[in-house]
Amino acid sequence: MADPFASVQLVAAQLPFHLDETDRANAAFIQWHETGDPQAKRTVDLWTYCFIRRYYLAKAAKERNMSASDVEELVEKVYARVEKSRGTIRDATRYASWTSVVCRNMFLNYVRRRRDLVSVDEGLVHTLEADSFESHHEAMLLIQTLIAAIGRLPGFLQQVARLRLVEQWSYEDISKALDKPIPNIRSYVNKACKRLRQDPYLITFFDRYAPP
Repeated sequence: MADPFASVQLVAAQLPFHLDETDRANAAFIQWHETGDPQAKRTVDLWTYCFIRRYYLAKAAKERNMSASDVEELVEKVYARVEKSRGTIRDATRYASWTSVVCRNMFLNYVRRRRDLVSVDEGLVHTLEADSFESHHEAMLLIQTLIAAIGRLPGFLQQVARLRLVEQWSYEDISKALDKPIPNIRSYVNKACKRLRQDPYLITFFDRYAPP
C-alpha cells in the first residue's frame, strides 16, 4: 500500500529544517514578518503547506468516511485562510501554534457540517424508502410525487437529487458521474433535501399516506 504521507515528505525535504521543528518555522515567520525577506517567506509558505497537508492526512487515516477529495478541499481552504489571516497574528513567535489551531478549528467545522449533511440526507432517504409503505400503489405514488417535487428544484440541484433520492446512487458514484468533488455533492443533496422538506405536495403526500 502506498504511503499517504510520501507526497508531504517529498515536499518537506525542500525545507531547511525538519517539519516538526516548529521553533525554526516560527523564526522564519518572524524574519519574513520583520524584514520582508522573500526567501524566509518561501520557507514559511512551504512549511505551512506541508504542516496543513500532513495534519489532514493524519485525520483522514483515523476518520472512516473522510475521502481524498475532502482532504484536498480542506488543505486548500485552510491554507488560503492561514495565508489571508497570518498578518493579523499578534505574537509572531507562536505562528506554528496558531496554524495548528486554525487546522483544528476548521476540522471541527468540517466534522459538524458533515454530520449535519448526513443527518438531513439520511433522514429524508429513510422517509422516502418505498418499502416502508403498505401498498405498491402508495410506493409508486411516492416516486411520482418525489420526481415532480425534484422537477421544481433549481436546475443545478435536480440531477443530484434524482440520482441520490430516486435512484439511490452513492456519493462516490454521483461524484464520478458528474465529475464533481464529494463535498460538493453532499452540499447539493443537503440543499435539495431542505427544499424538498418544504415542498407542499410532498408534505400533503406524507400527511395522507406515510406510515407513522
